[in-house]
Amino acid sequence: MKIFILSILIIFSFTGFCRAGEDLSEKLLQEAYQIVKTTSEGDAYRRVSTLVWLADKCFKAGQDDKAADLLSKAFEISKILDKRDSILTEIALEYAKEGQYDQALKVAKEINDRSKIDFSVIKATALVGMADNYFKANPNDKAFDLLSQAFSEAKNIRSDINKKDNAFAAVALQYIKVGEYDQALQLTKTMYYPLTKAITLTNIAEAYLRSGQKDKVSDMLSPALEAVNASNDSSSYNRGIALAQIGIKYAQIGQYEQALKIAQSIDDAYGKATALAGTSLEYFKAGQKDKAQDILALALKEAKNIYDYSSYNSVDPLVDIYVTAGRREQALEIAQTIEDPLTRAFELAIIASAQQTDK
Repeated sequence: MKIFILSILIIFSFTGFCRAGEDLSEKLLQEAYQIVKTTSEGDAYRRVSTLVWLADKCFKAGQDDKAADLLSKAFEISKILDKRDSILTEIALEYAKEGQYDQALKVAKEINDRSKIDFSVIKATALVGMADNYFKANPNDKAFDLLSQAFSEAKNIRSDINKKDNAFAAVALQYIKVGEYDQALQLTKTMYYPLTKAITLTNIAEAYLRSGQKDKVSDMLSPALEAVNASNDSSSYNRGIALAQIGIKYAQIGQYEQALKIAQSIDDAYGKATALAGTSLEYFKAGQKDKAQDILALALKEAKNIYDYSSYNSVDPLVDIYVTAGRREQALEIAQTIEDPLTRAFELAIIASAQQTDK
């Protein structure tokens, strides 16, 4: 699903959010789970793709049983697809992300065209997932050793430079999650694409912000912005989302004018609307409610120019923009009126994830 390619790398979950947020998140995720598990609407490929995407959300929410159930159902439905190699790759990588290497290999072996799958990608991804599991249970040298192995395996990826960069970014993200920011920063030097480097630098900035080290945030955002500007990525969406995340971080440290300047520089409608919505939220938090409302109005106006980027899932841009602006009630009201079940489940899961990452 193209619309969340960068978002998946940018957004990572932290614990310690409020109980009310947990309860609503669990409720919404349960509702989304029931929808995608039971619906027979939509073509098979779209259903499978949504099952895999939601499984990722369930894993991140600690609902491993639901995630495993969704992946199992995705695998079963995939058997009726004429061309199933790409979706099997998605399923295998999802298992790998959770450190379930054996299960990932089992799915990967079902792929007909073996030239389409790089087993180094699966192994590197699984090693990162295994390290994450160790860090959660009992952080020790074994976890860091697994990350080191993941980096070594990532260097062996030959099939696709983008996949190689993504593997480096996944290793860096894990270092960020355990507070090893300098190690993550070193990894940016191995990345080929400026946009991947920008995303990782933005992740480090996010971590500094959450740890209360606001003075170091701009030190990461400045080179991140330079990296985006140096990128020749042909996707205006990718550039737009990367810039939006940088702009929002500037707003979060009180540099509102810089945030607005970045937002207005974005060509892509989704990226611009996201940047404006996130900046609106920061104005609201600062007590400037009139300014926040004005900027939100601009974001909603820009959202009207958004078209569906995804080949498999329709999205409701208004839901996403209201979520980014911190207006969860409005987002939920719209989401509950969506007639298409898979789109409704998709947006409910987005709201659930936002609730999870609240402090």
